[in-house]
Amino acid sequence: AQASQFVLAGVHYVEPVGGYTGLVDTPTLDRLRAEIAGGQIAYAVVPGQGDPRAADPRVAVIESMCRSVRPALAGSAEAGIYVCPAVAPPRTAHAAPVPAGPTAPPG
Repeated sequence: AQASQFVLAGVHYVEPVGGYTGLVDTPTLDRLRAEIAGGQIAYAVVPGQGDPRAADPRVAVIESMCRSVRPALAGSAEAGIYVCPAVAPPRTAHAAPVPAGPTAPPG
């Protein structure tokens, strides 16, 4: 239910942890950890402590691996928003380094 508002707003990819009801066992804890560590999840919306889904161990994973930008209010069902660590894409052998600043024109 937390993800539904983003899906309906047209956000390209939303992974609803626990499905629409929050009761489905997907993604697994290991998969969620791997996706966060791999930079595949940039933001997470988690249920507030007043919501029974807040006890899901996947919520604890998000809270431990990501940074809170809007914590849920204690005892309320209001959602918390987390920013997860971004991982830079791997450089390929053919990628040229990007200059750090402006370069002088040739001549």
